[in-house]
Amino acid sequence: MSTSPATAIFHHDQESRTHVDGYKDAQSYSTALSYGLSIEQMAAYVDREGISCSQHMKYECKGSVILKSGTIYSAWYDRSGQQAPFWAGGDPSGAMGNCACSRDGTCEDADMNCNCDVEDNNEWRSDEGVITESSYLPITRVTFGDTGGSEEGYHTIGPLVCEG
Repeated sequence: MSTSPATAIFHHDQESRTHVDGYKDAQSYSTALSYGLSIEQMAAYVDREGISCSQHMKYECKGSVILKSGTIYSAWYDRSGQQAPFWAGGDPSGAMGNCACSRDGTCEDADMNCNCDVEDNNEWRSDEGVITESSYLPITRVTFGDTGGSEEGYHTIGPLVCEG
């Protein structure tokens, strides 16, 4: 008889879909995630041998970009409080601010690294993915910008899920 690995789910206080509007400047909207445990405790668990962790993140955008002209408007921050160099599902060693669609070649505009970077004020787009690089987890903060005027977005950050 085989057994399935144990699963630990670490919930935080920002899991609900959240509207972002009225923040024109890059990363001017900022919210920290609180897990009810210290980041040090969570990092010690994530770093245990045989543990595999992941965290899902999604940004729905209408005219709001992630990266434009070298400026990062939207970002997430790792367990050390450092801005991550990639968006959820993107390539950690790829271009700054790259998204899952650039990793798998499915971006709506082949010249962009993210769907949201198309910057279409008339159409909703989204960039989402799962972060599996445990050394970055858990997500501690998310920031957004470029949501002034008719531009807006919604972020959804899932719980940290670990198996092993």
